[in-house]
Amino acid sequence: MIAVLILLIFVSSVNTQSCTYDELTLDDGATHTDKSACKEITCSGGETSEKFIGCTDSNDVCHPGGTTWEWNTCFTIGCRVTSEHTAEEYLVKAGCLYNGKCMDIGQPFKSSKSDCLTYECTETNKTYGLKLVDEKCKINGTCYDLGQEFEVDCFKYKCSKVDGNHTAELVDSGCSVNGQCKPSGQTWTEECTKYTCDKGTTDVLEQQCKSGDKCYTEGESWTEGDYKYTCSINETHSKISGVKVSSATGVCTHNGIDRKVGEIWKENCFTMTCNQNYSMALPDGCQVQSESCMPVGQTKYSVAITDIKCNYQNGETDECVDDGWKTKEGCAIKTCKVDKDTNSWKFESSLQCRWKDECVPEGEIRLVKSCMQYQCEIFKKHGKDTSQMKKKGKIGCSIKGGELLKIDNSETKNLNGCVGEGSYFKIHKRKKCAVFKCNLKGKNKWKTEKLKTYEITDLQTLINGNINC
Repeated sequence: MIAVLILLIFVSSVNTQSCTYDELTLDDGATHTDKSACKEITCSGGETSEKFIGCTDSNDVCHPGGTTWEWNTCFTIGCRVTSEHTAEEYLVKAGCLYNGKCMDIGQPFKSSKSDCLTYECTETNKTYGLKLVDEKCKINGTCYDLGQEFEVDCFKYKCSKVDGNHTAELVDSGCSVNGQCKPSGQTWTEECTKYTCDKGTTDVLEQQCKSGDKCYTEGESWTEGDYKYTCSINETHSKISGVKVSSATGVCTHNGIDRKVGEIWKENCFTMTCNQNYSMALPDGCQVQSESCMPVGQTKYSVAITDIKCNYQNGETDECVDDGWKTKEGCAIKTCKVDKDTNSWKFESSLQCRWKDECVPEGEIRLVKSCMQYQCEIFKKHGKDTSQMKKKGKIGCSIKGGELLKIDNSETKNLNGCVGEGSYFKIHKRKKCAVFKCNLKGKNKWKTEKLKTYEITDLQTLINGNINC
């Protein structure tokens, strides 16, 4: 009897052994939940056993098996316990975070920066991102397809993508005439004047005098009633001058000049007289090369010209130069021209425009830092050739020492510090940084718009990178 009592006391002592877990003492048969490890600890016979009851997230929060939780706005995670010793997380829902909203996979949506750009949320190898699926140029509130040509205020543009930027590329410049747009190269006639459009500039090709419904060339004469009119043209306009003529019969017209009946005049070796309705010529001698008249029977010797050159004054000395000889004076090129039919010579001047330290040929364009274009034009002023660099309009926005941003994973470039429509760039100034966008606001009207903080955040999401501004 005593032996049996001793055995019962020994067994009871064994069955009531406690357990220690992470500095915590558990009674035999007690259960403890470790939320940081997401485990259930059981003490039995002095030994502990562990069993997973859920999954632990990155913040050491335990989520029981069979439950779900939001990792962020776009991701929902679930937990399942597969055995006592394993528990695993699985993806319940995923998408792309854009502008504070979650976009489902495969869902197309318009960019907050431009409704001409369409993105789609995609997944590749469990990596989620935004993909540009439709891209167009936005000009004055209108979307244009890539490669599409369109006109704005008589200027023809083409929607292009250059180094990741969607921009309006200038294709051709027309001329605005009386509210109508004339394409470059077109010619037309108005009021006896013929015009042509040359890349945005209206030039006069031919000018005549208008009288009634007829056009007359320079120097041409005509009679209307008792008046005779003559067309004369200068550098700026045409002019019609008229004189009253006699209505009496018997007037002679010779070489475009009206002579009165009985009038006598000399023409070289001929004495001319007006006899009623015609003129008569009476020879007086021989016509010589000097256009003087030599009497009949007289002998005269002359010198024949065998060679003609141009007289070029080089400082204090005179120099004879051949036909075609050229020299440069400033931005003008002088060329010797010899006319052997008239035994004469002259210098013809070909003028260019002075631009900083160079001479620019007619028609060529130069660009300044403000993105303004200037074109060399040659024109007549007070009867002399005059040159000027004429302003033609801007081609984009000046970044003024700024830095173009990486758009759509492509490195952007600029032309002499000028960027086109839709380009983004940042400028550091006095320890401050700002991000700007270049926009076309009409005919050659370019404007840089400063981005707000939330717009910079959206832009970083689009380019999948940090602007560091």
